[in-house]
Amino acid sequence: MPSKNKRKGSRFEYRVRDYLVKKGFFVVRRTVSQFPDLIAMKAGQTLLIECKSRQRFNPEKPILTLLSEEERNRASDLIEQTNYPVILAYNDKHKIKFLSFGGFNIFKVEALLR
Repeated sequence: MPSKNKRKGSRFEYRVRDYLVKKGFFVVRRTVSQFPDLIAMKAGQTLLIECKSRQRFNPEKPILTLLSEEERNRASDLIEQTNYPVILAYNDKHKIKFLSFGGFNIFKVEALLR
């Protein structure tokens, strides 16, 4: 049986997936715990999405708080290999929020998410 944290993380991944589907994305959820959790496609755009259900993080350094060094390295590698945006979906007081990793314009990403 999965741990409580694993179940919580999976529930959040499903919430993010459902949100993206409602926004018109085709979403693939990885069945194994690997980076990224979701791959979302819409209108010729592909987003690699890592979901974090943690409630508390430092808003001054959200990337460092939400991702381990290994995950940051993996995100950088994926951006270099694919040129797709890596997006962090996180839980902020029960609301889904998004952050861009690696210098991608979050405003363009947010426009896609509308």
